[in-house]
Amino acid sequence: MSEQTANLTGTQMANLIGVDPKDFRRFVRKFLRAKGLGESLPGSGSRYSLTASQADEWASLYFADIRTGRRAIVNLDEIMADPDVSDPDESE
Repeated sequence: MSEQTANLTGTQMANLIGVDPKDFRRFVRKFLRAKGLGESLPGSGSRYSLTASQADEWASLYFADIRTGRRAIVNLDEIMADPDVSDPDESE
């Protein structure tokens, strides 16, 4: 493996998998924190060190995160089944 592909920054990895670099770095930070690895995040002026061989795995993780919408899913059926949610007709 060449030196160029052995040590990629977050921006270079994002470009390799075809996504926005800022969104990708934000995703990596979220992913590492969720795995309990928040202390391994690069600080100011530091960079991620990724390899091109990881591109498929990072792409899969990133796109799986996007498919969930990166938002909490609101399920109205669950909300309405909650006994703490009052029926609007009962309040009149």
